[in-house]
This record gives sequence, C-alpha cells and structure tokens, in this order.
Amino acid sequence: MHLFYSPHIQTPEHTLPPDESLHCTRVLRLKKSDTVYLTDGKGSMCTGKVLDPDPAGCRILITHIKENYGARPYHLHLAVAPGAEFAGIGLALVQHRCIGEGKAGQHHKHRRKEDGSHDRS
Repeated sequence: MHLFYSPHIQTPEHTLPPDESLHCTRVLRLKKSDTVYLTDGKGSMCTGKVLDPDPAGCRILITHIKENYGARPYHLHLAVAPGAEFAGIGLALVQHRCIGEGKAGQHHKHRRKEDGSHDRS
C-alpha cells in the first residue's frame, strides 16, 4: 500500500506536492496506472491511479473516496486523578481523533461528602 498525505485533495485529478512526487516516482518507482492511496489527515481516504509519473508533480486520478476512514464506533472516556497534569495527553487524543476538539482538558471536580461518597460539581 503506497499512502501519500495531502491536506487538500482535489477530485477527480490531484497533483502531488514536489516532495511526495519525487518519492512516488524515484524512490517507490511507481509507473502509470499503479494504484496509490491519498489521505488528508481528516478522515478522507482516496484510492487513485497514477496518470503522469512526473517527479515535479505526479498526477493521480482519484477513483474512490471513503469519508470518515478509521472512525471508531465508540467514545473514549479518560479519568485523571486530581492534581495531575495531563494537558499533553488531551492534546494527543484530539490529534489522533480519539476525542473531539474542545473536550481535552475538561474535567470535573469531585468533593467528598460527609458520608464518604463523591459529589460532582
């Protein structure tokens, strides 16, 4: 599987940036009509065929697009002990699409009731 990253995929034809084009043609030695995959890093996975294996701008014909690629049918809940600094973990979870933006760093303060149980506030 030859997977390339491009933040803005254009359909039906997409031209790879120069660094990706050079890697595609010179390193991987892909030829016309070879199958490649493109991702925008936001959940889109495209299948395509090499149209023009030019090291300066390799053109790809997009043949299939799958939205929400890698989406998981569950949500992740993370509990952090009071006083712990987990801002970096929250940021990593957002970047890896484990949690939605704006949820990282949100926490609930717990207070212990007189009977020993917890009370959320």
